[in-house]
Amino acid sequence: MKSIRFLLIFIIIFISIFKGLSAQTNIQSGLYIGAKLNGNFFPYLDGGGEIKLFYRFISDVFPGYIWEGIKTDLGISDYITAENNKLTIFVDASIVEYFNINAKLSFLNYYTFAKRGFVNFESVNQSFDTNELNNANKSENISFEAEITPTFKVEFLKMLFEGRGIILQAGLTFKYAFIKYGKYHLDYDLLLIRDKNDISYKLDSMLIFNLYPLSVGINYMLAYMNNTKHLWQTIGAYAHLEWEFINRIYTEANLKIGQYIYHPMFRARLYLDINAMMTFRII
Repeated sequence: MKSIRFLLIFIIIFISIFKGLSAQTNIQSGLYIGAKLNGNFFPYLDGGGEIKLFYRFISDVFPGYIWEGIKTDLGISDYITAENNKLTIFVDASIVEYFNINAKLSFLNYYTFAKRGFVNFESVNQSFDTNELNNANKSENISFEAEITPTFKVEFLKMLFEGRGIILQAGLTFKYAFIKYGKYHLDYDLLLIRDKNDISYKLDSMLIFNLYPLSVGINYMLAYMNNTKHLWQTIGAYAHLEWEFINRIYTEANLKIGQYIYHPMFRARLYLDINAMMTFRII
């Protein structure tokens, strides 16, 4: 109920401030540079900043059938947090209305800074609540990650919201991580203990009401570690805002707020994630 009330207040504030805003986002093929700020406020305070450079290809492979064509982004990004520096090569391809696939190869350099860094565990059953994470011994380390996420979208009830309707979206992320030193470690993205050569699965599903440029909806997530058998489930509210701020500059913001249905350490705890991104088309 707290998540629903928060989302309603957010919508009212948005409408009162931005109701005159005309959303004309029309990202075209070309070279882009982008910057992103990410904040994870509960149950563990974390976050970081990312800069990326990519080229976008748009092709009308099936003109007349899929009018938006196929969009492919090929690029490189660097994400910096208090724990690590993550350098990534990525490919993101989508048939906008129906299907998207994202693939990444990443190199992570863990460093010690302000009592943060790589957290090594002796046992998969070791406690890792907020206080113990903050007090745990941190060290330097390196790791490699390979990640792929296929996402499917279905639109229905297009007579609603001036023809924009409702979207049912589900994405499944497979991530393999190899750590150079240590047996078990904390995955900061999932807040679960990961084995040295573990594969994780994450389902991120949403029922979205498209009020473009604002979208709101219900979000259900599930994450599972293959080797350590750690699992969590969450349910909550989702909000997304995007628009063309100035010619060639595109902005978007995402908010997820809800509660852990199940988690080894944070069950029944609130989660809150906010990120904002700005992208500029160079050519």
